[in-house]
Amino acid sequence: MLRANDRTCDWKPGRDVRITLYSATGDRDVPIANTRSCARQLAGHGARTTVVDQGADADHYRSFLRSAPSLARALPVAR
Repeated sequence: MLRANDRTCDWKPGRDVRITLYSATGDRDVPIANTRSCARQLAGHGARTTVVDQGADADHYRSFLRSAPSLARALPVAR
């Protein structure tokens, strides 16, 4: 049932969209295989994807903490 409702990676991005997905081999909540599968699916729809592995010592929360600075730099700056 969850698979039928999961459409996160099933979309066609606009032209020249770059997508970076953050994950960790140490994450026991969301296996990095899910992230790699999503990257392949998005690439199949024309996105340029990158998977960043935050390490074998990173659980789900630590993976987020390590990814946060990169995410913050990618956000647009209000002027």
